[in-house]
Formats: sequence, C-alpha cells, structure tokens
Amino acid sequence: YYHNPWGGEGDSFGTRSVTVPEALRAWGGKSVPNLDGALQIVGTVPQGRILHVSVGGTGDGSSWSSPLGDVVAAVNSAHIGDQVWVAAGNYTVAGGTWVSPGVRLYGGFVGNEPDNYDVTQRNLNANRTILSNNPGDYTVIGVWGYEKQFPQDTSQVIDGFTTKGTGMGIAAFNCSPTISNNQVVGQTGNWPGGINIGNSDGAVITNNLIDSNVGVGDGGGIGIFSCAVNWGVGAWNWNGNPYVVARFKPTKVSLSGNTITNNTGRFGGGVEVWYSHLAITNNLIKGNTARESGGGISIANTDALI
Repeated sequence: YYHNPWGGEGDSFGTRSVTVPEALRAWGGKSVPNLDGALQIVGTVPQGRILHVSVGGTGDGSSWSSPLGDVVAAVNSAHIGDQVWVAAGNYTVAGGTWVSPGVRLYGGFVGNEPDNYDVTQRNLNANRTILSNNPGDYTVIGVWGYEKQFPQDTSQVIDGFTTKGTGMGIAAFNCSPTISNNQVVGQTGNWPGGINIGNSDGAVITNNLIDSNVGVGDGGGIGIFSCAVNWGVGAWNWNGNPYVVARFKPTKVSLSGNTITNNTGRFGGGVEVWYSHLAITNNLIKGNTARESGGGISIANTDALI
C-alpha cells in the first residue's frame, strides 16, 4: 500500500511510473530502468565535482596539483554526484568516514590521472589506499542513507580501499551502495566483523577480499540484516537537488565474486543473513568458523538465491 503525494493511492503490486511536476523533477527528468519490481525513478544523479586527496595535501581538492590531505574532510564536503579520488598511501579516518547519499569514493590512484580517467583501469595492487581509524571507533568506512520514510540512493560507491583498525571495516545503513574491489582484513566488530549491510536492499557487494575478521555478534565476514524493505513514494531535497523516487518491492542484495575466508562469528562465520532478499553467486567461502552454527553461511527468514 502506498500514498502518492501528488494525488491517488494504490496497492504495492506491479510497476508504475510517476509523473512529477517540473519543480520536483530531478536532474533533467530522465528515467532509469525499473529495478526488480521497483517503481521507476524519475531523475538521474547529476555530474558533480571530483575531489582529489593525496597524502600531505594542503590544497582545496580541485586537482591533483592542489589535493586535500584528509579523506574525512573530502567526504564531508562532497555532495550528490561528487566523486572523491584518493591516491595511494596511508590515511587516518578518526571516527570513521561516513559517505553521504550520491557520493562515490574511490581509492587506488597514482595521483596524476586526468579527470576523464576510466577508474576501472586503476592498478589497485600497486597503489594500495589504506584507511585506518582510531581504537574504539565503530567502523572505518560508513555509508548512510535516509530513514525508511525517504527514498534510498543507489549511486554510492566504495571502491579500492584497504581497511585497518577497530570496529567493522565497512558499514552501510538505509542505502543501496556498490561496495567493490576492497580488502577488509583483520577487523573486529561488535556485531559483524568485516562488512555490515543493514536495511539496504539493492546493495551490491562484489570482488572484495574479506579475510580474518571477527564478529563479536553475528557475521564474522559479512552480516546482511533486514534488507527486504518496502518503500513508499517520497520527495526529498538534498543540497539543493530535489528528486522523487518510489519503490514497492525490495531489490535483491547481490553478493558476488568475493573471497570470504578465515572469518569468525557467533552465527555465520563467513556470511550471516537475516530477513533479507538476496543472491549469493560465485563467491569463494572457505575456512570460516562460527561459535554456534553456520560456519560458512547462516541464513534465517530470508528469500535467497545461492
């Protein structure tokens, strides 16, 4: 069941298209493809800035010749449509760095790439970008979205980082990020250890190394919880960018192409899933242990394709 703020109500089945007044139409009024029974989204994420970060940088982030030196400062100043490019090196993210809706965070750069550079060409092994937090911090990288009454954002990206420190490596809540090409190794979290995905249907977790993490709670390597959320129609304005989105059925979380090894949790040493809608495909899940049950994978109350 949904409420349409522009008039009319209806049930939650099928695919519908919403015509939005020009004042609320987002970023040119283009429609993106329907997602697994979701209502079509009107609007596209705008092209934004690229903020550059390099070790020791003291500039404004507008170019590699004037980079910022602080990942947290760069992420905090980014808006919907912006990208943050972080050159190889070691960075401290005190308290963790929390990525807001519509921001794409990439590591693994040499530090001289042009702004039209194809990020898929980075050599991540040769240019490791390592983020470390402080003792007692909740997570190294956090990804957040709006509360349930607001739409999810599908454009957040976390790609090309190695996490080190305390708490979880990556935690995502109320959003649908793509988490790819990261190394999450040796984390100890109060709930999951490596990656926590909560209330985030449509998240894509792909091509990550998730190794030797410890979950004090459930999910040593990855915990996926409550990712089967039904959303209504909503309008929101973020940093001056209005948009409208509505979703009626959850989109599967995708867990594919990851190496998930040597992790430990209470339930689900490798992967723990509760109340979610997901597909687990083409992963290497090996050598994980659970203190109670589900050494490799533990799944409860979940619609899963494995």
